[in-house]
Amino acid sequence: MSTRKDSLKFTMTSRALKLLGQNLYARPWSAVSELVANGIDAGATTIYVSMTEDPATNTGTLEVLDNGSGMTEEDLEHYVSIGFDKRAVTGTLKSSRAPMGRKGIGKLAALYLSNEYYIHTKTAPKAGKQFDSSWHMQLDFMTDADKEPTLREINATTIPTIHLNEQFNKQDSGTLITIPEIELKGLGTQAFKSLASRLAIHFLKDVLPDLKIYFSHQKINEDPRFKEVEWHPAYGNFLLLSTTKSHTYVQDKIKRKVLIQSASRKDSTTVETSITPTPSFPLNDFENADIANHISTSHNSNTISGAYFPDPLSTQTYPYDLKGWLALHATIKTTLAQDNDSTFTKNQFFSPTQIRLYVRGKLALEDLRPYLNLTEQYANYLEGELQFDLLDEDDLPDIATTSRESFDTEDPRFTTLCILVRDWAQILINERSRIAQREKERLVKITANANNAYAKRLSQSIQKLSESKKRPEEVIQEVHLGLTDNDPLEPDAHTAAKEEYRIFISHSSSNKPIADIIYDMLIELGALPEEIFYSSKDTVSTDKTKQFKMLEKQIRETITDAATKICYITSKGFCSSVYCCFEGGAGWATRAVSDYELITTTYAHKPDWLDAGLQTTSIIDQTGTFTLNRETYMLFTQTINRLVEHLNVGRRIKQEPLINSILEDKIPSDYKLRTRKEKISDYYNPILADMITHAGKSDHSAEV
Repeated sequence: MSTRKDSLKFTMTSRALKLLGQNLYARPWSAVSELVANGIDAGATTIYVSMTEDPATNTGTLEVLDNGSGMTEEDLEHYVSIGFDKRAVTGTLKSSRAPMGRKGIGKLAALYLSNEYYIHTKTAPKAGKQFDSSWHMQLDFMTDADKEPTLREINATTIPTIHLNEQFNKQDSGTLITIPEIELKGLGTQAFKSLASRLAIHFLKDVLPDLKIYFSHQKINEDPRFKEVEWHPAYGNFLLLSTTKSHTYVQDKIKRKVLIQSASRKDSTTVETSITPTPSFPLNDFENADIANHISTSHNSNTISGAYFPDPLSTQTYPYDLKGWLALHATIKTTLAQDNDSTFTKNQFFSPTQIRLYVRGKLALEDLRPYLNLTEQYANYLEGELQFDLLDEDDLPDIATTSRESFDTEDPRFTTLCILVRDWAQILINERSRIAQREKERLVKITANANNAYAKRLSQSIQKLSESKKRPEEVIQEVHLGLTDNDPLEPDAHTAAKEEYRIFISHSSSNKPIADIIYDMLIELGALPEEIFYSSKDTVSTDKTKQFKMLEKQIRETITDAATKICYITSKGFCSSVYCCFEGGAGWATRAVSDYELITTTYAHKPDWLDAGLQTTSIIDQTGTFTLNRETYMLFTQTINRLVEHLNVGRRIKQEPLINSILEDKIPSDYKLRTRKEKISDYYNPILADMITHAGKSDHSAEV
């Protein structure tokens, strides 16, 4: 006769343990970060993470090594106890830092990645003794799915560690986790770069300043190259920034001006960045959420703090202090954002536009925005790093979800956080909307100015008809195509006057010293590099095919998007170059060749397709010499000033500062210079004169 049991003990099967591990995390990188967090709770200051990829099997081996305290025999007993809360047991803490873990299930992160893993751990030597042990966990679903899982002690030499065993042996203490057979299907190079970024952002440097995490990803036969993971937000792309008093240092990292997409959405415009204050929080914000009796707020400048009352009828309170920064990006268009800050990165594995929430120095929510109910367009431009430890106060209930990737959204503490951050973010969004409105108003003025400039130019061209052999419609069309974005003579054409005015310096590479005079002097006078298309200012590639494709793209953008004046520098090399013919043909195709500048090395090298009536001067004499004299100086002075005036039309349209011109003093005749005992150089602009003299030192003999 069997004895009836009066109590039954719950057990956990291998299948249940695996299911729990699988459902803890939404993605593999969160599980890796949890393994790192275990090392931090053990007091580690240095952690190595190695991922070795085997392309033949599409699997990988992960190794995580920390220099923490290691695990004693008692620690290992706690380790296999699922749900053990180290905070609740006196004497279990291994670090002076506040522990991150609480639920006692982070250890299952390894089982999210694979069905087996290895542990090698050792404590620091004490009185000549050291606890050093190795363990293996493997879930066999063929035979042991319904049995209790077992962590078995093994010989350390059987652990399939690839790269970190030597480093482990050098340490006095620490723990090495080795996880083989990790499925890597669908994870490429970009994903592993993302892992490095995620490890960097997962732990707040402000709270853990002494922590260093090193990561390496390599193929099975490659040596590791460990590099410290670092996270630097794209501060250079921040348009608006607001910080609490604890994070004012971030204000020094943003730029004074940034590019944003213009109101027309065709191009970009430059605006000034600004620092916005943190908000004050009226009590009715909390009353509307029915938590006013749980919260009090302080009124200190640039702080978001106060007290939390778990029970309004009790005097027990818990202080809170929301620390960090919120920013609003100038743009989220990758190409434009990278013009502001080259570190801006956005892909399927990582997005910088998140409000990251940290609790006890560890990433608790990857993005708080979905909980804030912000529906405005610019909510998608927000980024922030916030710390709010009230969510994980030891004496208050644990409101983190099982996965620790979210919280109980009904808890007053989480509701308080959402109200504080929503009001804070709304200030940035409202200011961005005002900037957008000002940009629209500016665009209206620019459009009106562009139309006026276009009408003036058209009127001037019509007045010149008596001097031209062209038919009236040809002249009108030339002006239209040079100053409007479409051909207005096409049926049902919709055109707009161009607002951008540019200079195109068309030249042969052999004449770069001469072309440099035009480009460098324009820059010296105040023109911007982006206002001048000059193919010799940068040598991006020596590959001729790549050069031609780049040239094609740049010419198309310069001529179709802007009212472009071309400055031709023609020469023997120009007339024989495919690239120069391409440039010249592009200028001709715009039908704006009646408005160009021309400098010829010799009269023999003035192409027939250019206006034969345009006056110019041969700047290289019969001996192949290019010198500074009255004629060359005046030619360059007048040419550059006409180019400046063209750019200033665009500057006036956009109400931007005008570019200076070269002062054109009337140079006395040689006779008067002799009688006055003056030098002609006294009347030259010294910078331009120096540029011409320097260009004359180059070899120009090929031109004759």
